Amino acid sequence: MRVTCPNCGSKFKVPDKALGTTGRKLKCGKCEHQWFQQPEADAPAAATEKPKAKAKAKSKAKAEPKPPPEPEATEPDVLDSGDAGDPADPSDAPDPAFEEEVFSAPPLGDVSRFRPRGKADQKPKPIALYLLLAIIVLIPTVLLLGRSTLVESWPPIALLYDKIGMHVAVDGEGLELRNVFAQRRQEGTITVLVVAGEIRNPSDQLMSLPALRGSVLDAHGDELQTWLFTPDSQILPPGEVITFTSEFPAPSESANQVHVAFTHERPSAGLGY
Repeated sequence: MRVTCPNCGSKFKVPDKALGTTGRKLKCGKCEHQWFQQPEADAPAAATEKPKAKAKAKSKAKAEPKPPPEPEATEPDVLDSGDAGDPADPSDAPDPAFEEEVFSAPPLGDVSRFRPRGKADQKPKPIALYLLLAIIVLIPTVLLLGRSTLVESWPPIALLYDKIGMHVAVDGEGLELRNVFAQRRQEGTITVLVVAGEIRNPSDQLMSLPALRGSVLDAHGDELQTWLFTPDSQILPPGEVITFTSEFPAPSESANQVHVAFTHERPSAGLGY
């Protein structure tokens, strides 16, 4: 018969003959609760016997007296997985489906699904992956759409665009700066830096002349001061050469060299010559 622990509700299968006719004291193998279990009142005394055994028992019932009831056990029988049935008797063998239903612990997923989902259970968002995808998309977009601005800010990057077949025209492209020199001149208490040089148009087309940017550098090549100026002419015919001169007052005492380049910027009034 199947018995249920009155304390924890665990179910077990116990052979009918183990309870006898008067019942016996049992102990739950899970919560260790003890109780006295009566046999089923409506179950026949030989419900678990084989058909042949039942016939023999009926034929001997009149001749033999009933055995005396089994005395109550001093120690309760502990019910566990081993009390589910006597494997030697096929009629007492436990029902596999029932055993699985009673004793199999529910999987962790079946338990956790009834708990409210906390922060620890939430899957972390792949922020690093999103950031990487954004960078992969953003960098080519900036390099493509902002190439003119990038070249104006840093002219050497124009060589990179040329290599990938995306030429970006720069100010002064096709013109040559040559014979650039600088010298200091003292005017009273003020030192003036004089920068001069030539601009040549080696092409066979008329070229417009952009502004020029002078930079004062230290011995390590770091930029100390800058100024803008324009050449005397705005247009240079093919094959022609024009000279330029600019004066920059009060250069830094750490000035070691001067750099001149074409620029898209325009000088303010009165700063160029």
